[in-house]
Amino acid sequence: MSQSSIVTIYQDDEGFMWFGTYGGLNRFDGYNFKVFQPSSDNPNTISDNHVRTICQDTSGILWVGTTNGLNRFFTHTNEFVHFKNIPGDTNSIAANAVYKVFKDRDGDIWVGTWGGGLDKMECIEDNYSDEKDAGYRFVHYSSGTHNFNEKYISDITEGTDGSLYIASSFLYRLDKKTEKFTVYRNEPGKPDCISSRNISSVCTDKTGYIWAGAWEGGLNRLDPETGTITQFYHDPGNKKSLSHNIIMRLYCDSEGNIWVGTWGGGLNRITPPSPVNNSKIKPAFNDYIFSRYQHNETDQYSLSGNSIYSIFEDLTGSIWIGTDWSGISKFDNSTSKFRHFYKKDDTPNSLINNVIHALFIDKQGKLWVGTQEGLNVYNKQKDIFKAFQQEPYNSSSLSFNQVRSIIEDREGNIWIGTMKGLNKYNPRTGLFKRYYDYR
Repeated sequence: MSQSSIVTIYQDDEGFMWFGTYGGLNRFDGYNFKVFQPSSDNPNTISDNHVRTICQDTSGILWVGTTNGLNRFFTHTNEFVHFKNIPGDTNSIAANAVYKVFKDRDGDIWVGTWGGGLDKMECIEDNYSDEKDAGYRFVHYSSGTHNFNEKYISDITEGTDGSLYIASSFLYRLDKKTEKFTVYRNEPGKPDCISSRNISSVCTDKTGYIWAGAWEGGLNRLDPETGTITQFYHDPGNKKSLSHNIIMRLYCDSEGNIWVGTWGGGLNRITPPSPVNNSKIKPAFNDYIFSRYQHNETDQYSLSGNSIYSIFEDLTGSIWIGTDWSGISKFDNSTSKFRHFYKKDDTPNSLINNVIHALFIDKQGKLWVGTQEGLNVYNKQKDIFKAFQQEPYNSSSLSFNQVRSIIEDREGNIWIGTMKGLNKYNPRTGLFKRYYDYR
């Protein structure tokens, strides 16, 4: 990593993980990091080291927002195209500090700036031969023409009806069809309104609730159908409440959990009652379960830091947590653990050998394992391995025990490549047919 403050996290459609930091853009391929930083000698590098937001458009091209301009990043050439505010040009981006880039369900790109408000990006239709030459204009929603005058945008989410919810000094809803804004204001002393005048993050959960985190104002849950707002706060006497009232980042995962990153109080996971994950019944205030995750200096597997900048769920369901100056933590969101299979001398139906060369799952869901000493097939129901080995006087057995490759054909036969010949196994007869090079 180029730097240990992880401001934003994203996974592209090729599976690469991207991390925006104070020290540049980082790409992680599962083994190594590649860092992208600005260079005064190369205009095609990223515009600034401080990366705030990352998004991918419908063309597969990344948009990277920094504190000094928006970047369109072509990953196949590692080239950046910059978009900056040009004084006097109303089609240019409203401000150079970009805190959020968001793609909605229609594929439209929205840009939340820090100082210029909300922009919608539109491609200028033209005959261009290279995607890098595509022109864009920015439609400004903070000019007063749309009844929206906020200049500082911290986050954007989309409701189940396609409306946008914007985090700013208050929470706003934008009806994209009418281009009208609804504001949810803070009214001190009222428990049924937005809790603060500084909304830092928003997300939409599986039931359609809109969650809004506030800086020093705890957490808010909005029911878009009724307009009802419920507030959640830290209770020093209740360890099952929110761990801190300064909310920096929210994330709603695919399982229905709401992740709350605080500034100084660690990470919270809010779990709705289990039936909610499989129904449209919305949980009540007291139905949620709060779990806390905090840094512990004596536990190397605890959260790496208590000030949370970013939260993201990858395609495997793992949750990545970016912290301030404490790097990245990765949380396995599933309850399952790794299970180990190995040869046991006292168990006849265990794996035949611990040196594994090939794995294959057939159409029936059976796992075939090629080892140094033969072939195994795993019976999940019985939790046992069946072994196939070379039998010296049986031409219908495996030709050789060192199995290097396994595949299934359209007729359900299993083909096994060994160090001495190819084999076709017929599951219906239980017999092997051998193919050799007799030269």
